[in-house]
Amino acid sequence: MDNILEVSGINKNYDDFSLKDISFYLPEGCITGFVGINGAGKTTTLRSILGLTNNVSGKINFFGMDIKGNESEIKDRIGIVLDDGCFYDELTISEMKSIIAPAYKNWCEQDFIDYLERFELNPKQKINTLSKGMRMKYALALALSGYKGKVVLHWHSDIQKQKYLLRLYRPLQDWLLRRADLIVGTSPVYVDESPFLKNVQQKTVCLPIGVPPILPEPEAADKIRQQYGGKKIVFSLGRLVAYKGFTHLVEAARFLKDDYVVLIGGTGALEQALSQQIKRLGLENKVVLLGRIPDKDLPAYFGACKVFCLPSVQKTEAFGIVQIEAMSCGKPVVATRIPQSGVSWVNKHGVSGLNVMPGNAGELACAIQDIADNESVYDKYSMAAKNRYWDIFTNEHMIDKCKRIYNNLWEG
Repeated sequence: MDNILEVSGINKNYDDFSLKDISFYLPEGCITGFVGINGAGKTTTLRSILGLTNNVSGKINFFGMDIKGNESEIKDRIGIVLDDGCFYDELTISEMKSIIAPAYKNWCEQDFIDYLERFELNPKQKINTLSKGMRMKYALALALSGYKGKVVLHWHSDIQKQKYLLRLYRPLQDWLLRRADLIVGTSPVYVDESPFLKNVQQKTVCLPIGVPPILPEPEAADKIRQQYGGKKIVFSLGRLVAYKGFTHLVEAARFLKDDYVVLIGGTGALEQALSQQIKRLGLENKVVLLGRIPDKDLPAYFGACKVFCLPSVQKTEAFGIVQIEAMSCGKPVVATRIPQSGVSWVNKHGVSGLNVMPGNAGELACAIQDIADNESVYDKYSMAAKNRYWDIFTNEHMIDKCKRIYNNLWEG
């Protein structure tokens, strides 16, 4: 369903005013406003759409249903806030609610209580003592509380660096955590250790991200290997920003043998600083910044590399999808043990690769060479990395588990 609302050919006549052939549609997920001078027909149009005025011609569909014959079902799914409020002034907020709430099949009392708290409204206060702004807040609380269906919150990462954003977002975040029937995280580590999820553990589950397998063409991968003289390629990919830890990977190149080359794909704010670091350390022949790699060329780089490295240093890196893309090609991974992050769970230490302390260039280099310098060791990690991908991180695994989660919630 693409359109939430479809209005076609509305006509409404008064003695001194007429609506003529009003047609428009409202797509799902958008916000639409009516702009016009007083008397242009904005309120009349809205009242006509909502069935609050008689003798209206034309067609009105909500959620693909004609409002004629489906008015009750439609109005149970929408919230309405009118300028005048239409409340009994002598009643309290709580008393007025007790009249309105039964009109909704799916009324959610907890949502209503939460909204009153957020809007700083006292349930014992009489409506005739509310300012116009407070009356509007009350009307919003009523309109937004008419749904008590299941809510699933998918939690991929805590807000880390954007502290001001968190201050603005925190009330909504806290409300969502309370309101959600189920919270879905991407790794057991993040679910268990996120401070925001500490008090909602009883309703959290883990759903690892899944991706399609990367399928390199051997000729394209060989071409890249030849381009770099047959050296062992360490590949890394991501935005060139601080939390990705690329400065430590560049530093690690100093400790790698001369038969290694580090290729870093991506763009970002630190591109110039990384270029300067490479020049300052004299690593122009050992570290290459590739810039943005077109999607069609990415499989060749995954196929050409000996080891994939994810040197991230902060839990903003909550999962590391690039790791499982590399693992799908049978590439061992060297990553970091970031506290409260799922990165080191995705790359199982001693199985699909090795995990080292964040920010330690020497440990990165040692781990890379421990894997790549011994063919039998490399083969063991390569096979285990591919197996781990196929056991946990395929699209099919993710979709199947997601279906089970939703079905269990629905049936429960």
